[in-house]
Amino acid sequence: MQQPSSAHQRSVSPRHPRLLVVAPTRRELGGLRPGAAGASHVALVRVGHEAGPALRQLLASSRPGLVVSAGYAGGLNPRAGTGDIAVCSAVMDGHGAAVALDAGLVETTMRALSTRPGGYERGTLLTVESPLLSAREKWEARARFDADVVDMEAHALAEACAAAGVPMLALRAVLDEAHHDLPEFVAAIVADGGGNEWRHVGRTLARDPLAARRLPALAWRSRVASAALRRALRVVLPALEGALT
Repeated sequence: MQQPSSAHQRSVSPRHPRLLVVAPTRRELGGLRPGAAGASHVALVRVGHEAGPALRQLLASSRPGLVVSAGYAGGLNPRAGTGDIAVCSAVMDGHGAAVALDAGLVETTMRALSTRPGGYERGTLLTVESPLLSAREKWEARARFDADVVDMEAHALAEACAAAGVPMLALRAVLDEAHHDLPEFVAAIVADGGGNEWRHVGRTLARDPLAARRLPALAWRSRVASAALRRALRVVLPALEGALT
């Protein structure tokens, strides 16, 4: 087992949890509930550009030994299927600036995931300012950045952790494959901070009733990705806690 550095060896208290698990929305917490959970603390950090400042506030008030960033991602690598888990070795922004993540923690996570069924792979995570809805947009991002998955929060989270001297692990469940087009109302939901989902769906259906045909596929992808995160976190979090003790 990986030996932790002295910086990782700390007593557990409500203000100093070993693990801080964060996600943009409750659906992306893999069944975890916000609040204290043993040696961990679970929190929401909002969607998109608001995630970075939210995490900085959490890090200032609660100095964890490690941040675990969980959530959904879009697939850029054609091999990535809905529900596959991406263990991110680096995150980059839309200008190509990359932050490398702790290699030892990535290895610990890969070993833990090998004990569960389901696809998983090490990869690079691209963070963008607005969702990539079409297969063409995802193909172009893959060609430009050679990233494997895409989200809207990870790079800001990684920068916040680096500034605070706290290591971060990014774990993403693929929601939409590289070839899959997302409905337009997804962009409206994201712009609304991930809230009022049915209001935005209703507005879309009022303009385009045929869009209802796409709802079952999106709901299925969300269920599959959430279940994959739940199974992954169930084995990864104990492994990471063990690496920090």
